[in-house]
Amino acid sequence: LRETAIAGAIFQSGCSDRRRLMIDGGAHIGFYTHLALHHGCNVMAIEPFDESRNYIQFTAKLNNNDDRLITVGAVVSDAYREGVKFDGWMVERDDSASTEMNPPSTRIDDVYGQLYPDNDKEILYVKLDVEGHEIEAFNGMSNLFTTATTSPHHIFIEMNTFDGRITPLDRHAQASMYANLLQDIVSKGYHIFPMEGDWSNNNEFLPDNLGVEGILNEILISQKVGCATDLLLCLTEIIAVRKDRVASFVTHVIPDYERERAVVRENLLSEARKRAEGGVAVDGGITTPITN
Repeated sequence: LRETAIAGAIFQSGCSDRRRLMIDGGAHIGFYTHLALHHGCNVMAIEPFDESRNYIQFTAKLNNNDDRLITVGAVVSDAYREGVKFDGWMVERDDSASTEMNPPSTRIDDVYGQLYPDNDKEILYVKLDVEGHEIEAFNGMSNLFTTATTSPHHIFIEMNTFDGRITPLDRHAQASMYANLLQDIVSKGYHIFPMEGDWSNNNEFLPDNLGVEGILNEILISQKVGCATDLLLCLTEIIAVRKDRVASFVTHVIPDYERERAVVRENLLSEARKRAEGGVAVDGGITTPITN
């Protein structure tokens, strides 16, 4: 809910300039791709699954948005590779792993440079949701930070830590890797806004002076709630906002999110009250009386 509401608010105001671009790294079936297209942005959707890309293209055409969509069949990473071991969910780090899929990998900035050699497409939003491959994916967009036009206004990153699955490191060591990543983003002129998990303050930007250790502590705090112990999985999400876009984010995006959250909460409470009153069932969003 939080991720969707914030992304929607950013797209609603930012995509009014139809020259702007949203980059969807790990697009899956294109939920955020289509949200950005709906509001008027151009979208570069990078997704290794053929079926998922076909679905994205079909839905865009159905909604007359296909003229602003480019799909790329690859895994987002830090280098071009002819084939990477991919199990359908994540990139395998074990070279001996046997997988049915071996899609190519690509750098985001390489694809951008090929499509827009004049660096004239302003990047509103980059989404990196690549199941533990976020650090490599971020390193693969380093050239974007060399100009004001290509430096993304917003960068969404989902941070996954899996004991022993992604790397032979424990959660603390993997969280340290993400802390270094976030400090790198801060050094590039961004503020970090927590989006999910139990951060110490979930409605404010992290202080700029935390440093790697301070950010690491925040990540570990967030993972107290965001861990599914049966899967050995921890999940936290942040959005990095470029410093010159913070005022707009605070003025427009956060209030829009708060309003949407209030509406959703009231709808959920309303449904709960109806259930508590007895004799109702909810099916497909339609409430109907229960009969014997």
